[in-house]
Amino acid sequence: MKSKLKWQKGVAAVHQAIREIDVIVKRLEQNQEQQMQLLLRQERIIDMLCRRSLEHEAAISDLRLALKG
Repeated sequence: MKSKLKWQKGVAAVHQAIREIDVIVKRLEQNQEQQMQLLLRQERIIDMLCRRSLEHEAAISDLRLALKG
């Protein structure tokens, strides 16, 4: 009888540990999703800044040509 009670306590402890790990995994998944969204936003901003930089460089080049001519 004691061994059965001990076994049941062990099983309950394992189930509790599984629930705690499940909470941790869900939190990690949420954090990972947030990080992915942030990364995508940063990539869009970098792309936009690169395009603007190229446009500005082209405009500067045009101005230089206009000033020479």
